[in-house]
Amino acid sequence: MSLFISGVREVDGNCERVEKDEDAQFFTLYSNKSGPSRPVEDFMSRDCAEKYLSLLEACQRARNQFYAAGYEPKADSMNPTECLLAQLIAAISKATGE
Repeated sequence: MSLFISGVREVDGNCERVEKDEDAQFFTLYSNKSGPSRPVEDFMSRDCAEKYLSLLEACQRARNQFYAAGYEPKADSMNPTECLLAQLIAAISKATGE
């Protein structure tokens, strides 16, 4: 899944992406898993959107490292790594609305 931020402006009741930040009324984090991109979350500033994106990408990298090491997510596991992986997956899903 790729994530990106775009400035957005409401025009005649429709939200449109803008090229220049100074033209934006707010900033939206978009997800492009497959097919057309979809909005994930809106932010009042690019800075806030970038902080959210950084945290989300860090969670995704940690999840990928656990998978690469051969761990499987198990929420009720006595293995703390399997439990942590399940928590990361849940946090990513909640943050992206998937």
